[in-house]
Amino acid sequence: MAFVELKTALSVPLKAAYLSSVRDGVREHLNHVLLQHNDVLGGIPLAYWNLKLKQDAVPISHTAPGVFRVQVQASLLVFRVRPEDVLVGKVVQIGRDFVSMTVAGDIQAVIQKKHMGPKFSFDSKQDAWIASEKEKIVPEQFVKFQVLE
Repeated sequence: MAFVELKTALSVPLKAAYLSSVRDGVREHLNHVLLQHNDVLGGIPLAYWNLKLKQDAVPISHTAPGVFRVQVQASLLVFRVRPEDVLVGKVVQIGRDFVSMTVAGDIQAVIQKKHMGPKFSFDSKQDAWIASEKEKIVPEQFVKFQVLE
């Protein structure tokens, strides 16, 4: 697991309503993509700072009237995990096919049934994944797990 600081150039789409306040439109767009996995960044953006507009907003195309793009530069904090990383998560929900938890504060992680391993089975009466009387996964518990994909 790694928290990575990236200095990156971005092309941000804006609606015409933001032409009088381009910086506000860029901030709204960036705030919307926080805490969502981004393939281009290779992880989950958590925060941004040092926002700089690199050019004025320009129309995207004639087929999308009222939509513009602006080039910006920003520093981003990105949460990245790779296969074999070991994480600790707090269990928030359990189902017969999964265990859902939060990692590093607000980042959601899910362990699917097929990755629970042969020793665990779901017990709906206890709302738990159980391997033995001493080894259970229940809501509010902290669980250490290895990233597979």
